Amino acid sequence: MVDPLTGSGGLPCLWTLIFQHECWGCGLSRAGAHLMRGHFTEALTMNWLIIPVTGLIAWQLTKAFLPAFFSNNLKKINLMAELNALELAEMSKSLTDTQRMIFNQQYSSEKKERGTVVILAILCYDRFWLGDMTLGILKYLTLGGCGIWWLIDLFTAADRADDLNRRKAREIIDGIQVSARS
Repeated sequence: MVDPLTGSGGLPCLWTLIFQHECWGCGLSRAGAHLMRGHFTEALTMNWLIIPVTGLIAWQLTKAFLPAFFSNNLKKINLMAELNALELAEMSKSLTDTQRMIFNQQYSSEKKERGTVVILAILCYDRFWLGDMTLGILKYLTLGGCGIWWLIDLFTAADRADDLNRRKAREIIDGIQVSARS
């Protein structure tokens, strides 16, 4: 069992073993453990990057979840990375009512949630969940690009989910139109 405050009992850092030098992310997990316990001085001693990383995580979570609280419909808080109504109407204007129903069912089962992808970006699993296996594997092999790639992905995860949802919607509509012609 690994002690989260000291790091003892765990696997040695692969980066430090290979390069004999600590990367920017070294001590960040232990700093986070100290921060969650309210030990701010110890957290800063472990890794000063805990300050911007915590700020980025808070900003991304706020960006993903806060819009729901300002929506007109608070009864149904929906954090999905949905196409907006105008964009969806424009994309599906050539479909019949039955085809729109099929589109809505299929799209709702395939779309990716913004909040989920941000949380998965924190855990470095966002690339896999969005179907980008090659970059997901490279991200893991490079330890999140020594933390830099991980940091960039925190900023871009929600937008990548939106882009994926738009592509999926277009593919679904194209598939419905092709099957209607057959």
